[in-house]
Amino acid sequence: MNSKILFSGLLVFIISASNFLFGQCPNGFVTFTSQSQIDNFIINYPNCTEINGTLKIEENVSGGITNLNGLAQITEVETLRIQYNSALTNLNGLNNLTTITNDQSSGRLLIRNNQSLENLDGLENLQEVQRYFTILENPMLSSIEGLGNLSSTTLGIEINSNPSLISLTGLNGITITRGLSISYNDLLIDLDGLNNITETGALSIHNNQNLINLEGLNNLVSITGEIGARIEDNSSLESVDGLDSLVSSNGFFTIRNNTALTNVEGLANFTTCLNMFGISDCPSLTNLSGLENLTNAPTLAFVDNDQLNDISALSNFDINLLYQILLYGNPELAVCDYPNICQYLNNPSNYASIYNNATGCNTREEILQACGLLNNNENLGENNFSIYPNPTSNTFIISGIDRGTIQITDSHGRILKTFSLGKDETSLNGFAEGIYFVNISNDKGSVTKQLIKI
Repeated sequence: MNSKILFSGLLVFIISASNFLFGQCPNGFVTFTSQSQIDNFIINYPNCTEINGTLKIEENVSGGITNLNGLAQITEVETLRIQYNSALTNLNGLNNLTTITNDQSSGRLLIRNNQSLENLDGLENLQEVQRYFTILENPMLSSIEGLGNLSSTTLGIEINSNPSLISLTGLNGITITRGLSISYNDLLIDLDGLNNITETGALSIHNNQNLINLEGLNNLVSITGEIGARIEDNSSLESVDGLDSLVSSNGFFTIRNNTALTNVEGLANFTTCLNMFGISDCPSLTNLSGLENLTNAPTLAFVDNDQLNDISALSNFDINLLYQILLYGNPELAVCDYPNICQYLNNPSNYASIYNNATGCNTREEILQACGLLNNNENLGENNFSIYPNPTSNTFIISGIDRGTIQITDSHGRILKTFSLGKDETSLNGFAEGIYFVNISNDKGSVTKQLIKI
């Protein structure tokens, strides 16, 4: 009797142990390095659908992984990394995967450096990636349409260095992102596929050599993060058309080194930038039409734009919200005497860096002269008055004038130092790093320039 009970109990234990060993999912960091490991997964874990940890697929021998069919029952993982596989052409086998759920900073979908990967077929049922996904350095990848059902609103998206990618179709279900970075995708000509995004924390569009415009971002209204936006180094970009709905950026907004850019009319509804708004190194840009509604930014910067000759679009800008203006390296720009700019520059405590533009807009004094706020016999700028080095660590030299009284003030207009030119040392000895204003006066009048201590 006792032996029968003992045998029966042993049988139950064996069956239970078998179910435990072969029916449950592995936990923690699960790595597949060979095809046989993937093929045997469904045999070893026939009832496993959810992996509570990171699933990494990375071959240890070139060509060692060719398909993912052995993972067909997986519906959920916390983090998925598919990387450094030379023979994998698609992701078929992951067709039942619906969610990537890890909400920690490391949780992500990463598809990186798969040399033969042509598309993302196999991810058609993926609906949510709770944190970030990155598609990086896949030289043959031409389509991401396999992501067509992805609809999470909490993604950070990076699509970087996929030289064969021709379209972003597949991302149409995404409406809000924490960050969006599209870079080094040489065959992209527009951003079609991002059509439903209304908000992103950050925006980075750079080094896409055949990108012509930003069509596809037409529903983007706001950039909410402190980093803001950068649109840089896209050598074929002709316009920023596609940003028609964009109203604001809580961080920087910089357009730099887009050598084919001829207009920024796509920013016609853009009103607010809570950090620097700048356009630089865009040699084909002649005017700022499209910025008529930009009224709020602490810094304006228009620098090294070889053909820029018209900044009249800034006439509506609210200078009461302006902290500094950087206007230099625009050799065709001769007219800057718009009323709001005149008002801003007429206050010597308002910072401006203005040089290497055309005559009439080459110095603060030239602009004020055009504004009618300086007359000829008061304008010491005619004596080529300059300060160098600027910025300086301490001492500086004043050239173009040999006599006068110098006052150094801070940004609040407080006089910090007074001395006579030619008799006393010109220095910022004892001053903290920052922006100061040097006023020189003599019998011909007075003039003020900024001086930066570093």
